[in-house]
Formats: sequence, C-alpha cells, structure tokens
Amino acid sequence: MKNPIVILIALCLTFVSTQSFAQNVTSEEVEFKKGDIELSVGVGLLSTFTSKSTTTKVLPVNFMLNYRLNQNVSLGGYFAYSSTEWKPTPTADEVPDEYLVNNFFVAGLRAEGHFNKDRIDFYGGAMLGATKSNIDTNILPGDPQPEGVEIDYDPKTKMTYSGYLGLKYMMTKHLGLYGEIGYGASLITVGVTTKF
Repeated sequence: MKNPIVILIALCLTFVSTQSFAQNVTSEEVEFKKGDIELSVGVGLLSTFTSKSTTTKVLPVNFMLNYRLNQNVSLGGYFAYSSTEWKPTPTADEVPDEYLVNNFFVAGLRAEGHFNKDRIDFYGGAMLGATKSNIDTNILPGDPQPEGVEIDYDPKTKMTYSGYLGLKYMMTKHLGLYGEIGYGASLITVGVTTKF
C-alpha cells in the first residue's frame, strides 16, 4: 500500500502548489464547452484483482481521451493495464514455488453525462469494452489447481460493460485533478486531466 499513499501525497502537493495559479483564472476560462478534448491519466488505488495472496507488480494505470459533444455530454476511449502476482502462502515446513502473474488489459468506449459548476465537473457514464488477461504461470493444466484460484490457460478477449462515477476539479484553464470509482483495471482511480 505504500505506492498509492505516495501517489496521493504527490497529487495533494500538486493541488496545493497550483492553487496560486488558479487564483488568476476566472470561472469562464475553465468552463467546459462543446468541442473540448480532454486527456486524463490515472493510477488505480484498488486493483480489480485483490486477495490476501496477491501482490501488485504494476499499479493499475489508465488513459482516457474524451470529446465534448456539448457541455453535458461526451464520448471517449479508455485503455488500462495492471499486473498482479499470486503466490501461495508458505507453510511452516514448506515454501511453495508456484506462481501466477496476471497481466490485465482493458480497452473500451465510454459515454458520459456531466454536471458542471465553475471549476467542478461531476460525471457518470457507461463503458462498453473488452478485457484480456495474459497469464504467466508454472502451474500446468494437469497439476492440482490451487484453492481459490481459477486459471484460464487459453485466455480469450472478453466483452465487458461497466458504469462509473467521477469528479474533476480544474486548477487552471487546462489542468485539473480527477477521482473515479467504477470497474476497470482498478475500482478506485485518481489522476490528472487536461483539456484543450
């Protein structure tokens, strides 16, 4: 959990340091409008794949690109990646050498509804997309399967859909912070956003 805490502290410091710039920008300058293109980069705080035997190898990261059809509606794309590793819990007399690494990808199209007031943009929406897990493991198909672990030896791309809610705060005309909850590579995501 150290990495998400460091990320939160960095985001808070960014927020505080940019407030001096934000004082000189009017609400009209940061207003969301038709034709705006928004690019967001985020880090997940709670991976989709969690259990007491898993560790995060690569924090969930995501990239989003949105286009405002008007002030209250946007369409966009989403891409995310995470990597988690499972190892069995060692016992007093044995240290198992089994492992499983899940490199998880999500890509999708998103439709969002927005409610904006001054610098704040509250949004929610739905995503239709695809997920793929690339599994690396030394557990063979004929081996006894670990309890609580389901291994797909022939991973296929799977269709998925989800809903989400988020909040953006624009610190300057082009730069802001956001937080989001919903299904993706992470259940909770924070990050930076820019619009132009």
